[in-house]
Amino acid sequence: MGQRTRWALALGLTLMLMPTTGIPAVTQQGVFSCTAGSSGIGDGYFPLAGNSGYDVLHYALDLDLDVDAAAVTAGEATIQALATTDLCAFNLDYRGPAIDRVTIDKQPVAFARRGGELTVTPTEPIGRGEEFVVGVTYRGALETIRLGNALPPPPAAPAGATPVADDAAASEPAGPETDLGVAGGEPPQVFGGLFQADGTLFLAGEPFGADGLFPVNGHPADKATYSFRLTVPDPYLAVANGVLVERVDEGAATTTVWTTRDPVASYLVTFHAAEIDLIEQTTPGGLPLIFAYAEGVPAGQRAVFDRTPEILAFLEEVFGPYPFETAGGTIVGEPIGFALETQGLPIYGTLPTFGGDDVPPQILASFEETVVHELAHQWFGDSVSLLRWQDIWLNEGFATYSQILWIEHTAGVPARNARLAETYDEVALAIRLADPAVRPSLTALDLLASFGVPPEAVDADIVAAFGVESAAELGDLSFDEALARLAAEGVPVAAPASDVALTGDPGPDQLFSYPFVYQRGALAVHALRVEVGDDAFFAILREWTERYRNGNATIDDFVALAEEVSGQELDALIVAWLFEPELPPLAIGAPDEPAGATPVP
Repeated sequence: MGQRTRWALALGLTLMLMPTTGIPAVTQQGVFSCTAGSSGIGDGYFPLAGNSGYDVLHYALDLDLDVDAAAVTAGEATIQALATTDLCAFNLDYRGPAIDRVTIDKQPVAFARRGGELTVTPTEPIGRGEEFVVGVTYRGALETIRLGNALPPPPAAPAGATPVADDAAASEPAGPETDLGVAGGEPPQVFGGLFQADGTLFLAGEPFGADGLFPVNGHPADKATYSFRLTVPDPYLAVANGVLVERVDEGAATTTVWTTRDPVASYLVTFHAAEIDLIEQTTPGGLPLIFAYAEGVPAGQRAVFDRTPEILAFLEEVFGPYPFETAGGTIVGEPIGFALETQGLPIYGTLPTFGGDDVPPQILASFEETVVHELAHQWFGDSVSLLRWQDIWLNEGFATYSQILWIEHTAGVPARNARLAETYDEVALAIRLADPAVRPSLTALDLLASFGVPPEAVDADIVAAFGVESAAELGDLSFDEALARLAAEGVPVAAPASDVALTGDPGPDQLFSYPFVYQRGALAVHALRVEVGDDAFFAILREWTERYRNGNATIDDFVALAEEVSGQELDALIVAWLFEPELPPLAIGAPDEPAGATPVP
């Protein structure tokens, strides 16, 4: 971006990391002036997410879990932090079970809970630059999203802030409320929080979710290292981020201890407790791999994970060295309908077999791309994390383009170009669907096209789902009526967006828009590649992952780096693709490009 934009953003980010709602206070001696850290880190999309006034260095979680009851029978979170201002009080994000006790440096202190905020008041102010250790002990039932044999329904709309009593006996959360001060409204969380099924309990939430399990500074701007000591009753086993450093089988229970070398954003923290087949392997390059398979994961899905060393080797060619000390994945025993790039241990659901012996080949091919996507996030989103949620393109645009790079690598340039053309058409259709002037003229065929189903793929089952006699009648069924009929049949579909989200500033309600953040985001990355050329493009990617490794960055940081490496002015390109609603033209590829598989540098 231009210099004026960068200076304005730098000022804004400086203000974001300072206490914004602190209340000045004075000690009883009247000598030491201090501030209450704010109940929010200052994110423009989620102003109350995270907290200011301190920097967390390490979380140590010691949890005894009742998997079947979805409860913490005994829990302790030990949080090592550094004060970044003189603190009279500070907040942690927390929606978990009842708190028994809070300490600072092992001394009991006062605390209060309201909604999703835990406010801690030290006996004496904590001076700027001082390290301190917060201890929180708690126990009780967890708020979970219950899974069955079908995909989970979308989370209910937020109920708003709910006051919670200060005393431990009455401090159970009143429900999964979302009082995050969302700019422009309060959209539901996206697959956020703790999930439960028979014999299964796991954590997967973006942008939030960890605060349902432990007190946390819940924003990517404050990453920290973690250790987990997880005890579950037999026959269960618990896995988490990092390296398995200890396993203790105690007859009636099993304890596993996991540690992370590198800092982790809170939404990338996971654990998975179930009857697990734990597989430990090593890549040819010596990287430890951990795969945690729940019961019932089909053989074909396991075979996809066998390609992990090959996928990682390719991504290292493109992005540079793998940033963490382990890779792999954990696969829960339910078809959860999403995957999440939880750091070092992405989480996936079990693929359906539709009554057959194994997963259909076309679903396995799509799932392989999902694995590529989540592994690419280890560089884009996990190691280099966004500083504010507005910059989600830095995560999803590049992870989605990694799928296109994988197609180019394994199937050749023509296959890559075909995917780009298909993606471009789908984004163009999404823009049409969001136009209120166009919507009345659309039909069920347009709805199917928005799901990637062309007219030639319409079969008898699809026709029956819409309640018509033939495929020809779909052209006479209005778009909105088609949506209503699918909903009446219990088909889990989401209505297309009613407005066009800007890829570089989609707003909290379209933060995870598939056409506008993921697909258009990937097209924007390809547009950058076309503009600067392959040599500069791949140099940009490797420099980005190296310069900001284990840190945070913004879109402006990326553009500045790309201009530095390429020697080109990129303002016009970035504005057109990320900050304007119109879809720019895209040079997808010349017809005479080579047809063979093309390894990228």
